[in-house]
Amino acid sequence: MAGVKHKKRMGIKMDMTPMVDVAFLLLIFYMSTTVFKPPDKEQISLPESHSDLQAPENNTITINVNKDSGVSIKYKARDSATGKLVTVDTPVASGLLEPELDKARQFAPMAYIIVRMDKDAKYGTMSDVMDVIQKSKTLRFNVMTEISKS
Repeated sequence: MAGVKHKKRMGIKMDMTPMVDVAFLLLIFYMSTTVFKPPDKEQISLPESHSDLQAPENNTITINVNKDSGVSIKYKARDSATGKLVTVDTPVASGLLEPELDKARQFAPMAYIIVRMDKDAKYGTMSDVMDVIQKSKTLRFNVMTEISKS
């Protein structure tokens, strides 16, 4: 056994450039195709405040009031056909906010109610929305504002 010679191992050199290229291409693909927040149906210009509280990301019912005093409601509900959670975003006629809010509260009874109202909307619309929220026995709601720059 003294005559057995072991061959020296030769070092293997792998070129990592193609793997790095693929990793960056995948990263760029996912960054360019991912939508973090879906765009709103209508633009609402919020009033300014100095509050630094942030609205929660989930478990919310959002009531939107645009500058023409049009009202819409947005919430998550289970689709009866598929059973999956879908986002419901529907415009609401002037007198039908209460039943629509009750329907939204059936899907999420402990949801936060957030009112997004355009700063140029009529005050009477906000008063009507607050009356409907009070009739639905909601103890608290939040009014969303923009953080003031000064």
